[in-house]
Amino acid sequence: ALGADLLTTNEVGARAALIAGTLAGHLPGSAAVLYLYDEGPPPTATAKGVAGEILLADPVVPAEGGPFAALFQERQPLVFRAESLTREAYEHLDIRKSFQSLAYIPLLRGDRLFGAMEIVSYENPFTA
Repeated sequence: ALGADLLTTNEVGARAALIAGTLAGHLPGSAAVLYLYDEGPPPTATAKGVAGEILLADPVVPAEGGPFAALFQERQPLVFRAESLTREAYEHLDIRKSFQSLAYIPLLRGDRLFGAMEIVSYENPFTA
């Protein structure tokens, strides 16, 4: 169903929302954000789709520090336990309840990084 929905949706925001919603739907007790990456300068990640119990303080997130910088440098999935993060690491998120972990998944086309998925787990911590 997701594939058919994506094929019939032309607008990037609507496609991103479908992807984020599908991902959050498969991970009960979580929220997801799909970002597109811009090398800048300065480098930024712009939210294009949001699903679940989460708000963004600003849809454009600086990618020069914190988890985004690590993701864009390493270009592989990253998982952070909530207790290992300072509030500054996720200050772009307006989270109104406790969470267990944050996961970041790079979106690559060949060697080119074009975006990321950010997943917040409120119930069960992610494992690497």
